[in-house]
This record gives sequence, structure tokens and C-alpha cells, in this order.
Amino acid sequence: MTVVAASGLLAGCSDEPVATPVIHDISEPWQEAPFAVAEDVLARIEAACRQGDLVPATVPIAVMDVRGAGVGVVILADPRNQGECLVVPGDAPGTFAMSVAGAARGIGLNLPVGRLAISNETIGTAQLGPLDGRSITFVHGQVGADVGVVEIVLPSGQRVQASNWSRGWFAAWWPGEEQAFRWNIYDRNGVLVSPS
Repeated sequence: MTVVAASGLLAGCSDEPVATPVIHDISEPWQEAPFAVAEDVLARIEAACRQGDLVPATVPIAVMDVRGAGVGVVILADPRNQGECLVVPGDAPGTFAMSVAGAARGIGLNLPVGRLAISNETIGTAQLGPLDGRSITFVHGQVGADVGVVEIVLPSGQRVQASNWSRGWFAAWWPGEEQAFRWNIYDRNGVLVSPS
């Protein structure tokens, strides 16, 4: 179910049957678009994130971004709680460990977003020991119900497609420390609605 949610975005709203997603290995090289991984990999990434007790156990996954290099970005959110963590390969093969994490709680923390908008964006940079000390930049935020794709355009022209599981949040990451970028927002039919 989670794999379908992660990849269903690419199918849009057509009446054609959704193809079974290609299952990737999380250790593949980084890619500009997120990809689907096996259910057990998603479960291990989630477990590593939840070990930090960032939010109550009842707070669901809002989105998880997986696009290679063994890294996963996890957002846990409900109207009063928000937790985010960066998960990297653990010491033992097939394991994961939380590398960077943060959380917030409070009434009115995560307010509704316009149907074709994003808000509450957070950007950060981290150096990851398991990735030989290389830096990565990650971004996440809330997303409206009618947004299909959130695209990050870096100064180099490289385009990074964020993960959007249609649960009100998006997330993405890319190699390096480049935090200057612009957004492109597309609706569910792939129409550009909000360049910046």
C-alpha cells in the first residue's frame, strides 16, 4: 500500500490502470525523482525514525522521500504534531539509523493549505557520516490537496521532484549545500500553476 502511495503521484488522475511500480534498491545512486522501494525497507526506515520518540506513536507518516544513496527523509505529522528525520544506513547491512531529527508540537501548528499551494517550508543542510561526510540539503513542507508535483529548480538548472503522498506534505533532498532555488508547482494534470 505504501509503495503505491509513493508512486501513484506519477500516474495522475487518468482512468488508465496504474502500472505496478518498479521496486528500486535504496542504495542506488541519488536520483532527481523519488522512487519506490520494498515495503520492508520503508518499514525499517520508519522504525529508525520513530526510535527517537519525536512525536506520539499515533502520529502517521505524512510523506517519506527515498531517492538513493541509502537515505530516507521521513515526515510524521498531524494537526498538532510534526516530526522530521533524516535516516541513513546503519552499521549493520540492511539497517538504518536516524542522523538528523526535529519536532514541534502545539495547537494550530499545521494549518490547512490552499488547494494549489505549499507552505510551512523548512530547509536544512547536514553532513552525513555514513555518506563519507558529504553534505546534503533537504526540504519539506505542507502541500495543498490539488497539487500533483512540487519541483525544486536549483541554480544549475537541475530539477528535483519532491515526494508527495497526497497526505498534505512533501519532502525532497539533494547532494550538496545549495539552498538557493525556486519552486515550480504543478496540478494533478501536470499543468504548471505556480512558478516562482
